[in-house]
Amino acid sequence: MKALGGCSSMNAMVYVRGNPSDFNGWQDDHGAAGWGYLDVLPYFIRAEGNTRCRGPLHGTDGPLHVEDLVYRHELSQAWVESAVKWGLTANEDFNGETQMGAGPFQVTCRDGLRWSASDAYLRPALDRPNPSSAACGQSSGCTNTGTFRRANSARIGSWNGSPK
Repeated sequence: MKALGGCSSMNAMVYVRGNPSDFNGWQDDHGAAGWGYLDVLPYFIRAEGNTRCRGPLHGTDGPLHVEDLVYRHELSQAWVESAVKWGLTANEDFNGETQMGAGPFQVTCRDGLRWSASDAYLRPALDRPNPSSAACGQSSGCTNTGTFRRANSARIGSWNGSPK
């Protein structure tokens, strides 16, 4: 399935940024300069609109809404409690100081409803004169400009599976 908003429109809504050591590994071991965790963290914070978590690792006014689950099944809570009794550390924030432990994940929802990347970024821009989308198209590339090589246009290589 393809959808505007990519996998955030169809997969689970768990909000976990990725492990800091992965970002640092890309930078240190693979030469991806500027992709260390401390380099990308400000972008995560700027994107995040978290309803509960505050502080230096979270944003509260970004376009990507993040909140606690509206409903938590009793078996999920029992599993977390048993994992903590077994010896795992309780963790209420998997985007905080550590990802280790057991606890409930936060999700990309707004008022209990899925909030995709399309909801966060595309829909607010639809009233502008320049956006367009090709929901049935497949990109064959994009044009980049400027120092930060921002994409400013895309080439559509096929439309509904047929060359365009």
